[in-house]
Amino acid sequence: MVNEILVRGLRLSAAAALSLSCAAGAVLAQSAAPSPAVEDPPAVEPEAIQAMTDMGAKLRDLTAFSVKANLIWEEAFESGEKTAIIEQVSIEAQKPKGLRVERSSPQRQRIFYFNGEQATLWAPEIRFYTMVDFSGTNAEMIVDAAEKYDYQVPLADLFLWGLDPSQFEAITAARYVGQAQFGDRVCDQYAFRQENVDWQVWIEDSEAGLPCGYMIVDLTDEAHPVFQATVEVTPVAEFADSRFTFVAPEDATAIPFETTKAAE
Repeated sequence: MVNEILVRGLRLSAAAALSLSCAAGAVLAQSAAPSPAVEDPPAVEPEAIQAMTDMGAKLRDLTAFSVKANLIWEEAFESGEKTAIIEQVSIEAQKPKGLRVERSSPQRQRIFYFNGEQATLWAPEIRFYTMVDFSGTNAEMIVDAAEKYDYQVPLADLFLWGLDPSQFEAITAARYVGQAQFGDRVCDQYAFRQENVDWQVWIEDSEAGLPCGYMIVDLTDEAHPVFQATVEVTPVAEFADSRFTFVAPEDATAIPFETTKAAE
């Protein structure tokens, strides 16, 4: 279900790590007297899967929306030390073809544009950009960019969750954890496990049912680096088409966007 490239972020707390276990342990007897048998909850709770399904459907129902997000991920070193990197992301998206993603930190800034015909990555500080032709929807472009160019559109999961129902088959554990506060939003927390990845999602406890944030733990690395995103999705009416089209400044330099070896 999750975009496996997004596997870095805040350190997972012990409580959150515990919440990712496949199921509760056996119920301890409270006295010497025999107790009625109590069944363990299922490893995959249908309610957790349904919550993800509903959230994905509500995101896809939005004709246009904006996203403000804080990203935190961990870099793991051979020494075992981990450091956190923080970035801000701003997204403007319009169906079926319109996407602008600005990713910024004190170290760098990148702006990604897609207007249904061309995808462009622009680096304002160094004045370089790369552009490729692509005709398709936002989701199709995101998948193609990852597979052909090894470029991961930030927060790509917001556009891909639930598109392929068979992805749920990869989940080996899923459960409802409880509620958490994201600013003035009360959000329901769900924990999931699939091969090589533990992940959690917080979904706003409201009619909107949109994501508040998510966390992904990379289990393939002994250091278990984690990615975390706190997001706020806002439905909007529409955006001007110009928001999704890059116009190169006179001092900008075009460079090729190389394909991955797998795509050659």
